[in-house]
Amino acid sequence: MAWFQSQNLWVEEAGEGIAALVLDGPGKRNYLDSSILAEIEQALSAVEAEPRFRVCVLRSKKGGSFCHGVRAETFAGLESQAAWENFRAQGERICDRLTQARMPTVALIAGVCWGAGLELALACDWRVALDNPGTQLGITELDLGLIPSWGHIGRVVHMAGLQRSLHILLGGKKLSAREALAWGLVDDVVRDNAESPPDLMQQAAKRDAQRPRRTWRQWLTESVGWTRRLVLRGAERVLRRRLPDDMPAPWELLGAIRAETERGAEAGRDHVRAALPKLAASAACRNLLRVQVLRDAQLGADAATQRPKRIGILGATPLALHLAAQAAVKGCHVLLREKDEMTLGMITLRLVQTLQNDALKAGISQDQFTDNVNRIRPTIKWKDFDTVELVVDAMAGGMEVDERLVRELEENIRPEAVIATVQPWRELAAWQRLLRNPQRVIGVHFPAPVGRAPLIEVLSGPDTGESAKRCVQGFAAMLGKVATAALEPSGGVINRVLCSGFAEALHLLAEGIAPERVEQAMQRFGMVYTPLEHLDQMGLDEFALIARRLEPALGEAVAEHPVVRHMLDQRWLGMKTVVGFYRHLATKRTEHRPLASWLRRTFASKATPMSTAEQRKVVQARIVGRMVNEAFRCLDERIVESADQVDLALMLAGWAPHRGGPCKYGEQTGYPAVVASLEELARQHGKRFEPAAGLRRLA
Repeated sequence: MAWFQSQNLWVEEAGEGIAALVLDGPGKRNYLDSSILAEIEQALSAVEAEPRFRVCVLRSKKGGSFCHGVRAETFAGLESQAAWENFRAQGERICDRLTQARMPTVALIAGVCWGAGLELALACDWRVALDNPGTQLGITELDLGLIPSWGHIGRVVHMAGLQRSLHILLGGKKLSAREALAWGLVDDVVRDNAESPPDLMQQAAKRDAQRPRRTWRQWLTESVGWTRRLVLRGAERVLRRRLPDDMPAPWELLGAIRAETERGAEAGRDHVRAALPKLAASAACRNLLRVQVLRDAQLGADAATQRPKRIGILGATPLALHLAAQAAVKGCHVLLREKDEMTLGMITLRLVQTLQNDALKAGISQDQFTDNVNRIRPTIKWKDFDTVELVVDAMAGGMEVDERLVRELEENIRPEAVIATVQPWRELAAWQRLLRNPQRVIGVHFPAPVGRAPLIEVLSGPDTGESAKRCVQGFAAMLGKVATAALEPSGGVINRVLCSGFAEALHLLAEGIAPERVEQAMQRFGMVYTPLEHLDQMGLDEFALIARRLEPALGEAVAEHPVVRHMLDQRWLGMKTVVGFYRHLATKRTEHRPLASWLRRTFASKATPMSTAEQRKVVQARIVGRMVNEAFRCLDERIVESADQVDLALMLAGWAPHRGGPCKYGEQTGYPAVVASLEELARQHGKRFEPAAGLRRLA
């Protein structure tokens, strides 16, 4: 029975003199907001007032979530500078209460401990972590354009050391339980998540400061002021090289670390107090909060959709193997069909190896691994396909649909089963013409790189039924991906916008600008995947097929571009052939010198002399301008319902998240300025830059 209880937590006696404060917020994860922080403060006051309690333990009822920190929605709801300051002060006050409590406080960390949740744990005298793959400790505020603001940046620096703290605070490194123990963030690791506290809690005592763990190298480089300054200068150089423009949060965090190490804890807190209002008002923060709020809303909307329990997958492509493995891990039964028996045997071996590697990373048991393998049944026949709810066509090939395959498939599946085609260069209309029930066909686009993009694009044709849409939304929810919707006849929105940028990057190469200059410019803009890197991940052969499909929409034959034709002739297809725009080695990518040499010989004479800064400005103006324009063309054609959907899809597919998506970027830049820039580019380079009608209206 609970000794103290409120809406989101309770306090129970977990042993003689031990009070366990148990977090149990709504949903599957614990998040912090003002009301929950107030409840924690009330519970601490009640525990401190009870003389029989000598230890206070902070833990979670949810095994997979100690605390995920603060929701983006909570931050987005802080509408004034005063609201931000009040929330920061409340969090700092609760952390100070944990640190200054009359009794020792112990955080029992089981599951994810991120952001403000980690600050709560660091405020305790002791930390004990459960040793399982789900336990992760990390600072995540930079993902939202913010910095840790509850006063514990200095604790991370003190416990982990300056160099390691930079990896945690600026690099976003997530630590396992064992890594956190080695780095000094936790004091003990336990294997069993028992209801009774570990032995450390029985003898817990207050302590003023924790003796930091240091390697000999850390002692050497961090023991005196001038060596610490060298480390911080090195971090500054890394930020200058890697950080996109207009991202203030990492610089403010580095400033807080510098103030903490050079002038003390109070100077670090003062820096945070001064920086937080500026960050909260920045465009980067507002945009990053927006994408997370949109993402959470879409995931919430799809969460109630029924998941398919049995699916069939056609083909032996990397995407087919990835989908089979992920579906099996989520408990779905999979029929994997490949018509060639030898190919089927090879992909089955690769599939088992993939599941085995995933099992080792996730730390699952041998029984769970066996269950996952047994859920997948490779076959060369159609047996039991009449039991599946969803069939995914992931077969390799060109733009034509195999009529024989379509007829065989329709004969062997249930009338209500949904057919999803994942190759975006194949038209749904070609499938629908061959089927007796065209409503069951839908497009499902998985953006490159395979398995890493956190979304799928659901592409509907004019005859696609609502049941097909619900089925693939449930499939996306099962895979943990956001499902964004678009109309298929015009090619969807993701490929339309991305390929317009890829096309412009190819034009820039043909004008003598070096590949590395194109990549550096877009990296500075903040693209998650730069254009040529993205093409290598997609594959030049697949890009050529998509470009042919999109030729009417893009208004140019990008697939016939001389750079594309040369690379296809040379079989420089990207990662699948090791060489593309880059040479892809096991652990890194390097310059593809034969391609660079060919580009110089072929196009160097067309280059206009420009400085590096001028080239960067030109590259960004043309690629970004074209992508923004194409996004508004998609809105004009009603391929998607709203600018929010365009921005969410593109940000999750690789657009610079802190820029807010192409539509928001156009709004923040100013529509008149965007239209004027496009009109000037149209005069210089042709009709492909002609401003969209929607942009002209807004300007």
